[in-house]
Amino acid sequence: MGKDVNFAAHPDKRGLCEIGQTNETELALCRYDDETNRLLQCHQFVHCRDFMLDAMVGVESNKDMGIFGFQYLKTYPRPDAANMSLLLRIHGDGRLKDFEKNLPILKNIEDFMGWGQTVASLVDYPGKEKIVWVLGDPKWQKCALTFSLYTYLMKCLTYPISDSSKWMDEILANRSVESGYMNKDYLNFLFANLDDIIARYKNFSGFNDQPNTAIGIIHSYTGFHSMRNLLWKVGGYNKTWENHVLKNYLNEVKN
Repeated sequence: MGKDVNFAAHPDKRGLCEIGQTNETELALCRYDDETNRLLQCHQFVHCRDFMLDAMVGVESNKDMGIFGFQYLKTYPRPDAANMSLLLRIHGDGRLKDFEKNLPILKNIEDFMGWGQTVASLVDYPGKEKIVWVLGDPKWQKCALTFSLYTYLMKCLTYPISDSSKWMDEILANRSVESGYMNKDYLNFLFANLDDIIARYKNFSGFNDQPNTAIGIIHSYTGFHSMRNLLWKVGGYNKTWENHVLKNYLNEVKN
């Protein structure tokens, strides 16, 4: 793992309102720019993965986005349109070693789905933290559900996992933020059906009236964990999902 690349770090260092994290790994959208021969960081690093969903909707709708201290403006660098392209700021050599060791777990998932495999490289970023640049199949960023799932998997891969065949069980047992999002049956359902699910999306969020959907709804109700409540009819149901493309997904599949 290693790559020499010129870097353009994002200047934002705003204070963000984020839930407490067990795992301090941070993420940011990025794009390699051929004209300047630089890797462009599109926004500040975040712990809360949902901020990147807000940014992606801002890109698609060509509008400034801001919530809980985070902002993504139209003047900021655009993400990579041809690849899922992310930066991971991994705190601690142990977490980095875990990520390197566990990356084949993701590649096995991608093989199962018939998607291109994710590759990862260390990059020379200003500061002492270890920064990993990951490039994945563009299908991962087709919609908010798949994007959220991918970034969740990124965080899972930075935990110690002793048996890769039981990685879900080990994440579930570690009593972390990520363990609270782990549901084995739901994840296996997603891995088996993602191609069909993303084919139903007409835009990134899945809301039919995305340009007029409040950013708070985008932020809180489009990720893979929130969508479990809609897809499986468990937990709280938000009435805004009446306007979502997956509202009747399970009924349509069964019929």
